Amino acid sequence: MKRLNLAKLVGGGLAHFQHGIDRLTAWGFRAMRKAVNKPPEQTKATVRSRVFGAARKVFGFVGEAGDSFYEKYEELKRRGPN
Repeated sequence: MKRLNLAKLVGGGLAHFQHGIDRLTAWGFRAMRKAVNKPPEQTKATVRSRVFGAARKVFGFVGEAGDSFYEKYEELKRRGPN
């Protein structure tokens, strides 16, 4: 009986850990996607501003891909193990 309770405790803890990681990752992807919407600096086209502009585009792409992944992942989880 104790073994079953311990197994449930460990399994529940792992599920909460996975859920936390999922939420943290989804938050990160949303933050990346929002970075694209920030207006670029109104300075000369320096190397720094070009790098930040490129980084915003990359973050936006990764954020959009991550959101798409999690939407599909949640859909698949709802379907079940079939």
